[in-house]
Amino acid sequence: MCAALPLKEDSQVAPDHPMRAFDRGFFAYEARNPHFSPGTGAVLLFPGRPPSLQEIREQLWGRLAELPPMNCRVDGRSWRRARWRRADSVDPAQLIREHVTSELGDAINELLAERFEGPLPLWRCWLVHGYCNDEFALLYLGHHALHDALAMRRMAGMALGPAPSPNRLVPPAPERSGVWASARGLTNNMRSLVPLATPTARDDFTNRRQLSWGFIPGMELNTLAREHDVTINDVFLAALTGVLRNWPESPWQIGRTVWALVPVNTRNAAEVDQGGNRLSAFRLPLPCDQASPLRRLEVISDRTVRGLRRGHQHAERGLSAAFPKWFGQFAVGRAMSTRYAQVLTSCFPVAGGLLTLVGRPAMKIIPALILPHGHHFSVAMSVSRDHSCVAFTADSSLGTADELPTRWLQSIEELKNE
Repeated sequence: MCAALPLKEDSQVAPDHPMRAFDRGFFAYEARNPHFSPGTGAVLLFPGRPPSLQEIREQLWGRLAELPPMNCRVDGRSWRRARWRRADSVDPAQLIREHVTSELGDAINELLAERFEGPLPLWRCWLVHGYCNDEFALLYLGHHALHDALAMRRMAGMALGPAPSPNRLVPPAPERSGVWASARGLTNNMRSLVPLATPTARDDFTNRRQLSWGFIPGMELNTLAREHDVTINDVFLAALTGVLRNWPESPWQIGRTVWALVPVNTRNAAEVDQGGNRLSAFRLPLPCDQASPLRRLEVISDRTVRGLRRGHQHAERGLSAAFPKWFGQFAVGRAMSTRYAQVLTSCFPVAGGLLTLVGRPAMKIIPALILPHGHHFSVAMSVSRDHSCVAFTADSSLGTADELPTRWLQSIEELKNE
């Protein structure tokens, strides 16, 4: 077992480090929704027999011990007082654990309910094995206040491989945002509050997450995007629209517009390596009324381009430094509300280069999103050269959750064949 490791005095995060308003907002949402599980992360699949737990702890904590805010605990778990404070010493055994199971899916669903409690950094990692003779898994979960998808990508590159290359899945942010651009973006952001989405009428949500996934060769998505001059994210959302057009429990089945929340990168070049949350998001009405898969893709692409032009990046970048504490509570609460969007989406960029754990290369990556209260599911996609993965994080009360990845893959086939 690894001994508790003190952090160096020259750590990049000073004691009592203030939080951004948006990061703070996740603690406010968690306080209002005590059954909400704030962990977001991924399952990495590796070939062969697993290394020892001690070897894994030495690699992961050896690299993350000096990476803020991964090396911090939080003081004052409220939106008013939450602050990052450097952890004086950490026992890696409390963060990096082992889970033996005969069924990978059941183990993941059990671990997704992990709570981040005690004076520890707000992340956990599990070596999951026993379900297969020639494969094991590494499950990582971190509190959403620690990182968005881009910051988590940077963390994965630090812990498991080379530094990540510039992300191309989420549109890049402009280097500067003037006063006029910021004001215009904020105005458009406020206008996006209406019309309201229609929440589900169900009241039997368990607030327990279950993860289901499917794989597709990575080059298929790239080929589709190039053929139709769109982004991979457009292809992802068009296939999701096909799912929600035909899924019996979709709001579209009762004549309601389905709104998806689409992340937008607001980092500039100087902020690429910074943690926290620097993704804005805009609401996208999914074109479930379009019968043609190709037409759905065209509409998605057009609406995404127009949405990006509305200045969400400028509003976030230009005003984030001046956000009062209460604004983070409002912004996160709005994003999580089923009156704003019924589906949270994300493209998980895979770290550049090969991710390795004690010399073993990761074969596939399964993303796992948060699931706000009242949502049927959230959906994420990881994209890499060899294998891409679509993963649905659904409420355990949803009996049809296991079929959602298959429906998404079928939508991709329809798009390819049209």
